[in-house]
Amino acid sequence: MARAATAAVLIAVALTLSATACSAGTPTNTGPYTSEIEQAGRDATSDFERQVFSDGQISRKEYDESADRYIRCLNDNGLSASTELQDGLNTYAIQYPPGTTNASEAESRCAVGTTILIEPLYGNILLNPDNVDFDELVVDCLKRNGIVDQDYTKADLLQETRDSPTFYPEDPAGMECLAKPNG
Repeated sequence: MARAATAAVLIAVALTLSATACSAGTPTNTGPYTSEIEQAGRDATSDFERQVFSDGQISRKEYDESADRYIRCLNDNGLSASTELQDGLNTYAIQYPPGTTNASEAESRCAVGTTILIEPLYGNILLNPDNVDFDELVVDCLKRNGIVDQDYTKADLLQETRDSPTFYPEDPAGMECLAKPNG
């Protein structure tokens, strides 16, 4: 009996140590963007990106650092670039010297490893923290603002946006719904 009890205790200790060892180096994230952040971590091309995604979240500081790295790279490549915060997200002002022919190439090259994975994901988290289907959010917003009838559906939105939407050019609230459906 004492042997069985000792064996049970040893097994319990071994399982506890095993579980602790496995979870110590692997952060867990149970939020609505878990799979997207994990995928971004797998797609990361720089140590900076891997570090950002390693804890399963993107902090404001990390988002700002990605923009700073992007701006630094653009400036190092002969472009004059700055960033401005608008509605919690960065907008970029990039001035191209006369005769610049490779600006787009520099922008693409500088985004890799800095903003290309971090920025869109951070924006989604900020604008849609529950990771709800964005088109459904837009439809709900359009209904809330009386821009479309209550029987309007996601399928209607998708069809209309393919065919040139008619509801938002005349209505600023419609434009707002397309940009920030949560308000």
